[in-house]
Amino acid sequence: MDVCQKCLKFGTLIEKKRDFSVEKIIPRLKKEPISLLKEDYNLVVKEFREKLKLTQEDLAKKLNEKTSLIHKLENKSLEPNEKTIKKLEAFFKIKLTEDYNEDNAKLDFKSNSLTIGDLLKIKKDKN
Repeated sequence: MDVCQKCLKFGTLIEKKRDFSVEKIIPRLKKEPISLLKEDYNLVVKEFREKLKLTQEDLAKKLNEKTSLIHKLENKSLEPNEKTIKKLEAFFKIKLTEDYNEDNAKLDFKSNSLTIGDLLKIKKDKN
């Protein structure tokens, strides 16, 4: 496992090995855009449901889902799975996801390797 100099103090250096490089990792990250659920998906679902003057129960019946699922989605206590997202998007004719392209990710590599801290930075940048 590659770690930065700061993290090295928490363990013992067994072997210094560089069998992968940033140039091999980054192109893989940039190739495919990732589809992420919008931050305000719960408000969008609630707004469109109310525009159609549907109750949570009515929407649940139309989507063939449980009322508790709709309630949890609108309260943001549950993120919908891919199947539910597709049902909601098709029913309301909206888009609840947005494409995120890793080309926008800016990493500051001090060395020619990817550390755990770099991976955490990628994850943080996605959110």
